[in-house]
Amino acid sequence: MSKFFTFSFLAGAVSAIVCFLFFLAGSALNINPLGASKAFGYILMFAMFFPTLWYLREKQLGGKIHFPQAFLFTSLMNFFACLFYSLLIGLYLSQFNPQVLVNHKQESKMFISSMKNDYLKTMSLESFNEGLISLEKITVADIMWDEFYKRFFILLIFAVIAAFVMRRTLYNEEKI
Repeated sequence: MSKFFTFSFLAGAVSAIVCFLFFLAGSALNINPLGASKAFGYILMFAMFFPTLWYLREKQLGGKIHFPQAFLFTSLMNFFACLFYSLLIGLYLSQFNPQVLVNHKQESKMFISSMKNDYLKTMSLESFNEGLISLEKITVADIMWDEFYKRFFILLIFAVIAAFVMRRTLYNEEKI
């Protein structure tokens, strides 16, 4: 069991590093890595489930993995990947390039301001102004928490899919 835990820990760390490299590339290309471009990071983490499950199944478990094993592994891997990724982003935003957060706040304000007329049709001006003020209060810790829990819960759905696709049990081999 500790081998299983260690392998999910390492696979999660690798997944986080791959996604963080994408984050750094977006930052280097002056693309807001905290904006809509982060959707590709979700896809990267999801894609990392398949080779690691394949390796676990073929090299560690003798070619057989049951759905509960695969789901537990992908869930643990997802947890560690999201944890490490949010920690890497927090370290980067607080120590290396705080300007990324400042730029994200400015872009978010511009986006929300561009939709002011539509917003005012359903909500009050006071509510709109409170929303703009709340953008100023965003901290690195808020970004870290947001990245962790959103990624974890969204990718948990995809962990079920990956576990279902990659499972191979003795029962399935007997039917073939």
